[in-house]
Amino acid sequence: LLAITNCTDLEEKYGSNLTESQVAEDEQSIEALLASLDNALRVAFQTPYSDVICLSEITTDELIAPTRGTDWFDNGAWQQLDLHRWDGDHQYINECFNDLNGVIFAATDVLRFSPTPQQESTARFYRALAMYWLLDFFDQVPYRDPGESTLLPARVRKGSEALEYIISEID
Repeated sequence: LLAITNCTDLEEKYGSNLTESQVAEDEQSIEALLASLDNALRVAFQTPYSDVICLSEITTDELIAPTRGTDWFDNGAWQQLDLHRWDGDHQYINECFNDLNGVIFAATDVLRFSPTPQQESTARFYRALAMYWLLDFFDQVPYRDPGESTLLPARVRKGSEALEYIISEID
């Protein structure tokens, strides 16, 4: 009896996805999207000993992470970066890749909702900055156009094509 009475036509409404009409009705929404873009940028560039700082400095002789004792060793993660002996599963490399792509996604999401010229230029600059670092670290930049479905695989720009696009975004 419970199985028969519990079957209903359930229509779910996802509250975390903003539609263009919702953003158009509320001027604060684009500001909220810009705030989430700032947070994504902060995670990628200001998190100590991870992400951009980690890959751009620990992999060189510019910064050395001390490994005094077992509490600083981190299973050899810092030594792997310093000695250039990492693989595709390295925690800090994956975090950097994901966080920089998060900045690109957040910036592209802002562009989807017809922002003001100032908001658009801010989003384009942040997106270009994250794309630059992805290109520098990985020589490829996954991208989507504003409003494009995230269910499909992203297209990828490589090398000089990606650099030309980044420069055009800044210009």
